[in-house]
Amino acid sequence: MLLDNNILEIEYNISSVSLDTLQKHIIKSDRIFEDATDCLDRNKTYMLENRLYYSCYHITKALFYLYGLKAESHYGLFSMFTKYFIHYNKMFNIFYYDILVDSFERRRDVDYQFDIYLPEDSLQHYNECKLFIETLKEHIKNGFKKLEIIKLN
Repeated sequence: MLLDNNILEIEYNISSVSLDTLQKHIIKSDRIFEDATDCLDRNKTYMLENRLYYSCYHITKALFYLYGLKAESHYGLFSMFTKYFIHYNKMFNIFYYDILVDSFERRRDVDYQFDIYLPEDSLQHYNECKLFIETLKEHIKNGFKKLEIIKLN
């Protein structure tokens, strides 16, 4: 919905079908992050970068389902995330967009360019992704609480 001051407002818009999909994305994000933690513990930074991006990707997809949004590509995901959650609605700081895009670029580098990141760089990136995932999960959790209130009224 476009408001008078040209701010695009999004609302919670979830059906039982998208709720199931949302939950699957959260579970998948959690499982992939466990893989990332295992890669970090084993110092497998080339696999770590891949797992971190996909964990961030799936938690972002879960967030989108909470609002009835759907991105068709990785770049669409970035574009919609910044448009709806950073610029228009100010739900997250631009730092979170940077983490998401950086994760994608690092994944692309290790998957296709054969780049290898130093363990200390990967540890910092791991911690940033962990913050990203925890922040989005908290937002989703709060969204469910609001939905429950709406259902009760």
